[in-house]
Amino acid sequence: MDRLSTDAHDLVEEPIPPLQEIGARLLGRDMARISDTSAAAWVAGILFREQDEDGALRLVVDMMRAAGASAGADEVLTLLRAVEGGFSDIVKRT
Repeated sequence: MDRLSTDAHDLVEEPIPPLQEIGARLLGRDMARISDTSAAAWVAGILFREQDEDGALRLVVDMMRAAGASAGADEVLTLLRAVEGGFSDIVKRT
């Protein structure tokens, strides 16, 4: 919860998103911070491609399997978009 006041103060403005989405956004920021330029380009491509609702959504399906019956495709896609949003907060898409 300490990160909400330090690293995520911009994410907890009104209306406050669900805590899971804030955590996913922070995860994306962390991923960007530890990625070098080459890795960041690969990750950005994967995150962008895996949000295409007309695509295979392999990552979404894998995330749903990992969550068991507790998460539907819309919920998982929302979290994946939050991860991508956090990643893009740090690494701007070119």
